Amino acid sequence: MAVTPYQVINVGTVANDGTGDPLRTAFIKVNDNFALVTTNLQVNYAPLASPIFTGDPQAPTPAVGDNDNSIATTAWVKSLLVDPDMSGFAPINSPTFTGDPKAPNPGDADDDTSIATTHWVRNVVASIAFTPTPTPPVNPVPGQFWYDLTTGVLAIYVDDGNTKQWVAVTATVTSI
Repeated sequence: MAVTPYQVINVGTVANDGTGDPLRTAFIKVNDNFALVTTNLQVNYAPLASPIFTGDPQAPTPAVGDNDNSIATTAWVKSLLVDPDMSGFAPINSPTFTGDPKAPNPGDADDDTSIATTHWVRNVVASIAFTPTPTPPVNPVPGQFWYDLTTGVLAIYVDDGNTKQWVAVTATVTSI
């Protein structure tokens, strides 16, 4: 669409000297100028609310580390990829965490290199902790201890693959 240049209203050289545009002609030019501006805005400018840009729109590049609603330009994104600010992250190799870090809770019988959470450790300690009683605990787990108050024997619950049984601890371990 070709845009017509706006029209200048001739107001004359002196007020009411008859050299300017008559009122009807002047207001026609005013209406045409408003139509021209409106059309120009609709054709060449995006609305402020939810604009849709075409071509290669430009914006100022935000400062490195900017964390607000600024428009992220390609230059800003590339600066993050080249020199990312990793101050809030721990390295993958030998990380040192602060605060209250979280990890998935391994299963109770987990026996690999998973991170041992406080929940997992408490469950394991509870399974090997014992209360001295005259009768063995109900539903023991392998590795659980029992101190028999009747005989004075410390026993450990063992699963050797063939049988599950309480075995007396007969020697004192002086070093590991």
